[in-house]
Amino acid sequence: MTAHDRYALRAFEVHALDYLLKPVTGERLAGAIDRARTRIAERRGAAVDPRVLALLNDLASGRRFLTRLPVKSGGKVIVLLLADVDWIQAADNYVTLHTGAERFIARETIGRLERELDPERFVRIHRSAIVQVDRIKELLPDFHGDFTMVLHNGARVTLSRTYRAKVEQALGREL
Repeated sequence: MTAHDRYALRAFEVHALDYLLKPVTGERLAGAIDRARTRIAERRGAAVDPRVLALLNDLASGRRFLTRLPVKSGGKVIVLLLADVDWIQAADNYVTLHTGAERFIARETIGRLERELDPERFVRIHRSAIVQVDRIKELLPDFHGDFTMVLHNGARVTLSRTYRAKVEQALGREL
């Protein structure tokens, strides 16, 4: 996809399936996605990266999730990749994003942020916490149906029974 038609010939020389010229209409994008799906289906014997199929499905559905978040830190603005975030903690109208040993604060409510995050990657586990599913190491039973969730970096976060069903759905198993 480009805003310059002069690259079209070169694109097909390197085996492009399609060439989208900006501004792209929804109908034109859907056609390009259908052609890509058809090409993938034609290569059934070849291994297809599931991330490519997920990307095509996301593009077709029109749903886009937040992948970066600008945060202020040390007098500058850092663009934080959400893929690096282990968990998110609420603090009134702010959130603290935990990435390994580092913490970043953003002016954002946890509810709004939850709606913008990919539910396949992030799950709300408490009224004041969201975790990245791939960072979950183990769940330790606690009182009254709650759990202590231990992340790969050693962080411990409470999973309240109110959000237990969401976690079970994200993990694909009952706890």
